[in-house]
Amino acid sequence: MLQGINRKNKQDKDRRETVKEGESQGGELSSIVGKKVKKKKQHFSSYLRVVPQLLEYKLIAFVLLQVVVFGLKKLGMLLIYSTGRVAVTSGDYRFLFRTWQGWLIMLITFLAFFFAMSVDINGTFLLSVRLLRKEKVQMPSLIRETFASIPKFVNKHGILLCLYVALGAPFLGVGFNLTLTKHYYIPSFVVDAIRTSPRYMCIYVAIMAFLVFFGVRNTLAFPYILVDGKTAHEATILSHRMIRKKWRPIASRLLIFTLQLVALLLLLSFLIALLGTLVTSITGLPRYLNRFIFIFTYGGGVLLLIFFVLSFPAMEALEITRIFMNFDAKEEIFFEKELPKRSFLPLRVWSCCLIASMLFLSFLGTLFFDELFPARTDTKIVAHRLGGYAAPENSLLGFDSALNQSAYGFETDIQRSKDGVYVINHDNTFARTCGVNRLVSDMTWEEIQQLRIADPTGKPSGQHPPSLEELLDHARGKGKLYLELKGPTADLKMADDVSRMVQERGMTDQCVITSLKYSLVAHVYHKYPKIETGYIYYFSFGDRAALDCDDMIMEEEAATESAINTVHNAGKKVLVWTVNSPESAYRFMDSDADAVITDQVSMCKDVEKGLEARSDTERVIDYLSRDPLFGVNISQPIKLGGILQAR
Repeated sequence: MLQGINRKNKQDKDRRETVKEGESQGGELSSIVGKKVKKKKQHFSSYLRVVPQLLEYKLIAFVLLQVVVFGLKKLGMLLIYSTGRVAVTSGDYRFLFRTWQGWLIMLITFLAFFFAMSVDINGTFLLSVRLLRKEKVQMPSLIRETFASIPKFVNKHGILLCLYVALGAPFLGVGFNLTLTKHYYIPSFVVDAIRTSPRYMCIYVAIMAFLVFFGVRNTLAFPYILVDGKTAHEATILSHRMIRKKWRPIASRLLIFTLQLVALLLLLSFLIALLGTLVTSITGLPRYLNRFIFIFTYGGGVLLLIFFVLSFPAMEALEITRIFMNFDAKEEIFFEKELPKRSFLPLRVWSCCLIASMLFLSFLGTLFFDELFPARTDTKIVAHRLGGYAAPENSLLGFDSALNQSAYGFETDIQRSKDGVYVINHDNTFARTCGVNRLVSDMTWEEIQQLRIADPTGKPSGQHPPSLEELLDHARGKGKLYLELKGPTADLKMADDVSRMVQERGMTDQCVITSLKYSLVAHVYHKYPKIETGYIYYFSFGDRAALDCDDMIMEEEAATESAINTVHNAGKKVLVWTVNSPESAYRFMDSDADAVITDQVSMCKDVEKGLEARSDTERVIDYLSRDPLFGVNISQPIKLGGILQAR
């Protein structure tokens, strides 16, 4: 195979004209056989001329992707229903590997990834080639060519590229990725576990290093496949060779281009903030008119920001394609002022439609201002592991500490000792909390009472791991208790025993029984209908709102605005875990979530006070920085604009 590739490269090289590479910052390949030509420069402003066409394709691709994914989701749901389930979640996914329906669902998922890669990445590169060659762009033919490119990736190396852009790049945070998965990230509870374990940290660093290496090595793989018609295997080899040979000029040009895009993004954010400042400085107008003007002007600026961010990855693909076509030495590419005519609606029509839409939305925003931009939050604060970071973990002292900070509820973990006593402890062992590396299930209650929980500084406190009975008696009438059935001893016996203990003390209105194991939650839900139940999960697919529980306890990444609304429409509550950063607290306490579970109770209380003290403009800014539009997350630029405006 390698010999065949070398022969092809030699033949290509013999057919090429002798060229001279321009190594300057803006220079490109600019000499022709036997003759030196003055070096050309590619001006960044030239790229902005093709933004309308890039956006046109991105919007069409987005609609196509939503239609196809909707159909695939419906097919996946039918397969899930055929197994007697309503959803696939983190606590009930093993059936995927044990049933033919599960394998078919995973195949459908791969098909969705391939289709998303086709429209998100392949189509963008194919459009880039046409723009660079100054060919007329006809969207129907481009879409057909995009679909025709899918079989090129149905092989071992193509699947690896697909998995990288679908999963690797989102976790890495750089590189091309898919609309379906671009907002995936490593859950905060996993990050916390990595940070506290040197072994996990080493594994994490190794994985991230491999992803960086793989991404850099295959930077030019897509152009080789889509422009030169190479196989995925050939493309990965040739991309590696080109990167190794020309890494300095390629890296410098991509870096400079990216910095220019970032600078433009910052400038646009600043201008939006400046516009907002000018609008808010207008005095003497009725409050409703001030609100209307601010929503229209600031919202319009944010809409422009969305369009720019939408075109950001497409412009990166355009530059990579241009660099590839130049360094591949087959054609010399520069953007000129003359560009192919657009094949879709005139820009003026789009502009008029957008302005009319903004006027209408601004009117609605003014009319329902307090409903859309609420002045205060109703989201409750639940202390993680009884007290969070303020006191010894899962201790009665921690409970009292969180209670003194006015926490609404208290989350904790239950495990069973060797002699059948239910003990409050998060881990399977006491190694981290008490310095004794023994399983909870291997120790008697008498032995456990001799242990002392470490305080936040790591020193032993006077607190021993409490039993569930001690906690229930101590907490009676003092707040909501979220009792998680935890660890290897969490079974139907534990579910029944804990439910009876709650009922015997008359605390059914005060306690919520939760678990990562869906079977236990469903058992309590049906057998003890007076006790509130909560299902803890960090991913799901299907009709999650139809699961047998009262509360859905979502990991941060799963708690999108649409997911929260879906659960609320089914009459269930939503809690988000574990909200420990100011950014996350601000986001979820300004959402429709019913509660956040946090180790930072005092920080969340401060955020709560800050939300209630917001001005009208801050309320609008916070609303606009919620869930992404068209798969684009612009919360950080909007927040930056708000900071600049405040200053």
